[in-house]
Amino acid sequence: MDVGKESDVHQTNTSKDGHSQDSNDTSNASEETKQKPLLPNYCDKDNVKGKVVLVVNEEFQYKALERKGAKKDLENLRDVFLKKLGFEQLNVNQEFNLQKKELENLLTVTSEMKYNDTDVFVFAISTHGEERSRDSMQKEHALMCSDEEYVFTTDIIDSFRNNTSLDGKPKIFFIQACRIPYDADTTTDANIYDPGHKVKITTNPAKEAIVIKNNESEISGPMHTIHTVTEKFDKCSLTENNDQAHATQEQVDAGHRSENAQTSQAQGKSVIEQRIENEGRRQQGSGDPGPNSICFLSYNRCPKDCLVVYAIQSGLLAWRNEVDGSWMFHYLHEVIGDYKGSSFVDFFDVLTKTAFRMAKRETNTNDKLTHCKKAVPVIQHRLTKHLNIPLKTLKE
Repeated sequence: MDVGKESDVHQTNTSKDGHSQDSNDTSNASEETKQKPLLPNYCDKDNVKGKVVLVVNEEFQYKALERKGAKKDLENLRDVFLKKLGFEQLNVNQEFNLQKKELENLLTVTSEMKYNDTDVFVFAISTHGEERSRDSMQKEHALMCSDEEYVFTTDIIDSFRNNTSLDGKPKIFFIQACRIPYDADTTTDANIYDPGHKVKITTNPAKEAIVIKNNESEISGPMHTIHTVTEKFDKCSLTENNDQAHATQEQVDAGHRSENAQTSQAQGKSVIEQRIENEGRRQQGSGDPGPNSICFLSYNRCPKDCLVVYAIQSGLLAWRNEVDGSWMFHYLHEVIGDYKGSSFVDFFDVLTKTAFRMAKRETNTNDKLTHCKKAVPVIQHRLTKHLNIPLKTLKE
């Protein structure tokens, strides 16, 4: 191709700030802006009708599994969805300490309801949880009922997925529960806790670049100062300046303590690395090649128009405070409370701020294994519109 050929010449204009602009683009810019469609909102009316199912398990057959502070979750959830957003709860007086059969019956009844007059559906549960086998192919997240039987999270989501009266409507699921492997040992396994990361940032004398060192990686880039980044939080103590009193309040939502779990993860290996190594030893000992035996990654369902919020990422423990309740529902309640005086809440903004506040917090316990640990939620969604929900209470 000849560079000077007329048909191949690309003409540009130079703007006042010196940037080059395509002449064709500038001529059509205003027209394209007008034609660009605005992202619609799921809730495009003032009188939004929402339905919510709340499940909170605090007591179990085995007394040591008691989830102190779980009642605060129920209080926070009711205030958020019933009072502030004006939703209707579908299971009043049937939301606390549910056995497996009771939860399954609740799912059957609520999943078969007609939601023709409903704009938003919410299901929120607070209980113990872990990742366990449904079959030999994969691990799935399971939720413990008060009788210590399990219901899989995917079954809960799927039960509402097939309700045609909810088609095209946002379906929101909050899962407050641990997501550690069923065979993990909470007393010795450091890798099921999130310690966070301290990032050291330094510069060379010429201030040309920095090197960020974080145990395993280095990242270079321009910088002009020397400082250490550490995240702290207001430790939500029971009494001010009483760390000893508060130190007993942080708990995890794992429903077991496995005495037979491997403990060599203290050597710095990840959960995945250790379990692969353990599986390799098991196969060598038994002669079983086990082609599917290492498929232990958790499978998570998220159908169209669904938003699923987990209190923690796969493989880690979720946190709950005996006074404040679980971290996720505590900060969800706090963030929506900050919208006082607004006409609506942007739900994605709410979840982002909730995650931010959780990330700023760390545990304060007397146990070295559990002290100064973090928790950040996981937000999965297949929503295709804005999710702005009007507030029912503009003033209190």
